[in-house]
Amino acid sequence: WAQVAAERPSFAEVVARLRPPERELLIFVCSPSISPLSNALPEALAVDAACWQGGGVCEIVAQDTTAQQLRAKLVAQSTRRLLFIGHADADDPAGAGHTLGFTAAGGGLETVNAQDVASVLGNVGTGNGGALDLCFLNGCCSEALGRAARDRGVATVVCWSTRALDSAARLFSTTFFETIHLHRSSCRQAFDEAVRAVRVETLA
Repeated sequence: WAQVAAERPSFAEVVARLRPPERELLIFVCSPSISPLSNALPEALAVDAACWQGGGVCEIVAQDTTAQQLRAKLVAQSTRRLLFIGHADADDPAGAGHTLGFTAAGGGLETVNAQDVASVLGNVGTGNGGALDLCFLNGCCSEALGRAARDRGVATVVCWSTRALDSAARLFSTTFFETIHLHRSSCRQAFDEAVRAVRVETLA
């Protein structure tokens, strides 16, 4: 009996086995019908391809991309990195500048207070004991929200202080994640390489 009891897994071990593996990257694609983004899904697929080549676990969410769905995804599975692809210059319902443009049921635009979005991100950030250490907000004028997310507990945030051309945003994010996953580079090195890629493209 003692041997059987010793071999029986503890409750914590059973829970750990049932828990889904850590998600390396969650790509959340929002392209509401009011202002669709033709480059959004191709960008997500390009980043996903880079992650698989680098051995990472990546999930793309391109349907039902509401704020509630983002929260549920982050809570349900430990996630190291998040890439949001979409509009980030939607009017904040609280009147405090800009917020992310989520996609409501039926394809319409859904907005949530920027501070509530920052709270969702920060809650699973490394600063609060979570796994999320990188949040890439690939949308126009996302700096204020990015700073709020960092203040709430996300260690590293990549965002735009200005409006962003779709093609430049796509090149920037794909280069960034390719550099991280294929070359095992730091976020700083990946950021610098993505900047170089955009500059070369625009000056060519």
